[in-house]
Amino acid sequence: MPGGICETNDIIIPKHLFKQLAPLNFISSSLRLSAGQHFDPNILNFREVPAWQFHQRRIDNTSIRLLRMEFPEDQISHVIRGLTQDSRQDQFDTLEEYFLPDAYFVHPFCRVPSFNNYTIPFTDWTINSRQFVFFIYQWYRILSPEIKLDIGSTCFDKKKNLLYVTLRQTFTLWFVPLSLWQANVKLVTVLELQRLPTDREHRPLSHRQNGNGDLTLAPQPRQLYFIKGQQDHYQIEDFLKFIAPWGASFLWVIWQLFATLVCTLGVIFLRIPTIFVRERILKLDSEAIKKQ
Repeated sequence: MPGGICETNDIIIPKHLFKQLAPLNFISSSLRLSAGQHFDPNILNFREVPAWQFHQRRIDNTSIRLLRMEFPEDQISHVIRGLTQDSRQDQFDTLEEYFLPDAYFVHPFCRVPSFNNYTIPFTDWTINSRQFVFFIYQWYRILSPEIKLDIGSTCFDKKKNLLYVTLRQTFTLWFVPLSLWQANVKLVTVLELQRLPTDREHRPLSHRQNGNGDLTLAPQPRQLYFIKGQQDHYQIEDFLKFIAPWGASFLWVIWQLFATLVCTLGVIFLRIPTIFVRERILKLDSEAIKKQ
């Protein structure tokens, strides 16, 4: 397949980039991908596909498109970048591939409750919560077309199907001159995942959409992870950087330091009087705050 494109059950990669991509951590080590291309035919099935069918996504200066999510900790960074830094079409494709139709979204500024396909009365329009998540991400890019993003760490709780991601992003309103409205914030994103069996097109069988796609089971249907919901958590000082970037977060830090001082003085001067009032007057137990 010289100059062609390799398609596996897990990824599509240009043939000439294979040696560069093999060591990357998002490729499962269990597949034993090597430069010699010694593959287990029971795991991987290669075929040549036309170049126009290969949709590129820029990741670490290498073009690759992940088809589905089997290793959330390794693959989620590419999903996030597809939503926040790629084109409108990439945003749409990423949501279609990785988010369930009834996915919910929770953010300090907006919320999308979970609901599946709903037909608007007196119309032929069908909507679901995932479409509103797409609108949020699109508005996010409209306000700040150039997003700087750094993904710090990921942790996957397999028992509860929760994926935790720490990020740092720089959000800049494009219409404010000299980048005066810029928020450099840190957040923790919690993704609720759901592991579901898929059809031949790698779509979840329990969320099939009105006859779209090939709904027949693959010979050995594999369960894949899909995003059921997303929650973004910010510290208050980071939240304030969005709405008042000129010093409001600094004022909040001053308030935090003042609150720390109040806690310290309260322990020093009020612990003994509190014990006296609780035990002698209110007849309450005070073991938790007595000196050990």
